[in-house]
Amino acid sequence: MQGDEEGGLHFEDGDASGVGVALLHARFLAGLGAFAAAFLAAALFAAASTFFHVYANWARGRVLDPGVGANAAMQALTAYLAPGNKADAPSLHGSLAELEAMTGEPAAALAQIDRGLAMAEETGEHFTDAYLHRLRGEILLKRDPTDPAPAEEAYRTAIAIAKKQAARGYELLASLALAKLYQSIGRRADAHAVLAPALEGFAPTPEMPEIAEAQALLATTEATGM
Repeated sequence: MQGDEEGGLHFEDGDASGVGVALLHARFLAGLGAFAAAFLAAALFAAASTFFHVYANWARGRVLDPGVGANAAMQALTAYLAPGNKADAPSLHGSLAELEAMTGEPAAALAQIDRGLAMAEETGEHFTDAYLHRLRGEILLKRDPTDPAPAEEAYRTAIAIAKKQAARGYELLASLALAKLYQSIGRRADAHAVLAPALEGFAPTPEMPEIAEAQALLATTEATGM
């Protein structure tokens, strides 16, 4: 399907099957009747409501009380998933994992990340994979700061996924996390090597304070001669 110069649409041969499906779908919706259409609208509203309740309680947990937020977010996520909703589920599991980690429950947090990645495999919704692996690294490092190897592996996995997806923001966040890890154990050259390319093209912005943080860390590695 393509647009013409006047803004209209015309269909090519390859669009025939898609047009047929669309027409059948339209006829199906027309045949639902007022009651069925209202029921469908109510179901969609309920799904959206529980979906946003997860994020609302995530924000509440981060600002006020992680434990209360985690419990409420878990209830909202369970209600969202119960009827079979799966859209954005990997991200929702990640949000809950953040709160679980803040409450001192790394095992529960890691379990949520595993569920999120499993859901991504099931649905093909992989755009938050880098975020989930970075979060895994942060939780692993917090659980055992004396053994940074598992966290390093998780961060590197996050960076590799972000690069493959051309997700520069996720790449920078994972690179910053790994650079901070390297800096903390005296591997300044490695910190510089991972952070410098990830920062290319970024300028500081209030919406993403991690950019300024990464630039400051990069300057530190250069000032110390790596």
